[in-house]
Amino acid sequence: MAQPELRFAVLVSANAEWAAVKALFPVLAIEHSPSGEYFFQPIGNDRAFFFHGGLGKVAAAASTQYVIDRFRPANLINIGTCGGVEGRIGRFDIVVPDKLVIYDIYNAIGDDPDEAHYVTELDLPADFPTPGIRTTLYSVGFRRQVPTWTSS
Repeated sequence: MAQPELRFAVLVSANAEWAAVKALFPVLAIEHSPSGEYFFQPIGNDRAFFFHGGLGKVAAAASTQYVIDRFRPANLINIGTCGGVEGRIGRFDIVVPDKLVIYDIYNAIGDDPDEAHYVTELDLPADFPTPGIRTTLYSVGFRRQVPTWTSS
């Protein structure tokens, strides 16, 4: 028997956030994947899927691709905690990013270090189904000092 189409997959990164999501549902059948724990939960007339993928960009990318390939959800919802600029983003606001700038790339191949960032722009439809604040997301990590090697 074929499983019904999975309309919603909710991706969660941090352990504390995953614990809070699991606490919302009294009875869970937790399953395990190579990328993390997950469970299915009826919500209204839909069967939602909740997945704990882990913290950080690499874990998020890997677990998101795993969910897409393995479960083929029609919609992905990524929930989590992030910072914002006071007066522009408020607590519990829904953000629909149309651009992402990543600044935690260290450029070590001789190019201009001020150009050490990556930009992705999304072409979202005007009638995007989720209301929210359209804005640019910035991902900034630490820059570690790379030692200078000299030969003797």
